[in-house]
Amino acid sequence: MATGVVGVLGVAGIDVDAAKAQQALILRQGISDPVINSSGVIASETPTVDPEIFTTPLDSGTPPVDLVAPASRPTPSRALSNSNRRAISTLRRGEVGELDDNGLLNPRNNRPVTAVEGRGVTASVNPYAAIGLRLGTFDLFPTLEQSVGYTSNADESQNGRSSTFSQTDIGLRLQSNWSIHQFQAELGATYQRFFNGSSTNLPAANAEASLRLDVGREYAATFRGAYDLTTESASSANLVTGSAATIVDRPNVEILSASAELARTEGKLRFSLRGSLDKTLYEDASLSNGANLFQGDRDNVLSGITTRFSYQISPAVTPFVEGRFSKRVYNIVVDRNGNRRDSNTYALRGGLELDFGEKLTGQVALGYAEEDFKDINIAALKGTTFDGAITWSPIRLTTITASGSTNLVSSTNANDNGSILYAGSLGISRQVRPQLTLDANLTASLQDYDTAGRRDVTLGANAGYTYWFNRFVAATGRVSYLTVDSNVAGSSYDVGSVIIGLRLQR
Repeated sequence: MATGVVGVLGVAGIDVDAAKAQQALILRQGISDPVINSSGVIASETPTVDPEIFTTPLDSGTPPVDLVAPASRPTPSRALSNSNRRAISTLRRGEVGELDDNGLLNPRNNRPVTAVEGRGVTASVNPYAAIGLRLGTFDLFPTLEQSVGYTSNADESQNGRSSTFSQTDIGLRLQSNWSIHQFQAELGATYQRFFNGSSTNLPAANAEASLRLDVGREYAATFRGAYDLTTESASSANLVTGSAATIVDRPNVEILSASAELARTEGKLRFSLRGSLDKTLYEDASLSNGANLFQGDRDNVLSGITTRFSYQISPAVTPFVEGRFSKRVYNIVVDRNGNRRDSNTYALRGGLELDFGEKLTGQVALGYAEEDFKDINIAALKGTTFDGAITWSPIRLTTITASGSTNLVSSTNANDNGSILYAGSLGISRQVRPQLTLDANLTASLQDYDTAGRRDVTLGANAGYTYWFNRFVAATGRVSYLTVDSNVAGSSYDVGSVIIGLRLQR
């Protein structure tokens, strides 16, 4: 060729920069060894590239030529230069960037961009997360923790004794691995044994199972069953002996629960309808005079129905409104004080669901609740409610949680309508190292006994650590303090404790 193709294009009145851009486009599109024929038309079928196309000067004195190549005109062919082969190879690897003055890729212009913080951040799986045991289409995650500690008030009462203690915690979690639907079950048990010889040992247990059935693409049906065993504090306002005798132990409280829910889980407009049933059983309390305090008149069944509507105005914010009606029926129609405590409860609240990804999630709600009793001598229990739970991660590996709740608590004292319990907490957790996590929490609650005139204020703080030696063994520790301030004589107390332990998991 006497002149280069770019020269031909220049003669034809085509800008040389456009010619270079065309050549870059050819290379980016991955055309194998493209060429331009003498008429300036791309000849992609011929495996040649003329290295002169990037260097031949324009000749403005030659008259324009027809850009359509005659069928009979032969297409020149030349072997690729090494520089052009390197350019094409680099482009095929996806390293597309600026071209130098000769139209070749300049690798110095295609280096990775440095992270703003000076170093790249890569996602990684927690190296100390439980592996679990595979059981068919299920995964089983067992845990066992053995601890020893000291408490300044083992009885959680005004004159409670200090004691050392041991605590054993056992946990099992079963999780399905199905493509659709989901089953999950959890079992936990705790036994706390005091060594001072006078304080009551404390058992606690909980079990829960849930089954979610996906109905089509937009709906889900969820069935849940649960059991909870705990103990009631000897200083509880509901443990009234009516004599000089005092409570010498902490009676057990058992709660059996079941619920069924149908929900629309997709789309902007969502709703759910849930029915629930809870049965609560109270154990008789032992008195200092050797007698028992009968509590069978506190046993009751609470049934309820809850409906919720929400509309997603954006992926991050979803307003909702929720209404609930529940009915409480006692096993004994007339209690020890001659009251008929069966009641109906009405509750309505509205709020926002928040979902800003990993940074911020949760919901907040404000509402009103009222419990009306069948006995005309018992005034209705009513008040404003606030509920919420927020999880915020201001920086990586740090999580801040805040929660609040409002509950109507029943009573069996003469003509008392119960109490409203407002509770809140604030916690922070920091993963200092992959194997070390530190956390701290603040708690506060106000229990307002409406007609009884009693008010209990509870404040608490605790801090702890978890250090993993490997994926299966960790050392744990926690220090805590709790104070209860009541306007009823003999009901205030403080508790301080420290505990260390060893946790095993699989």
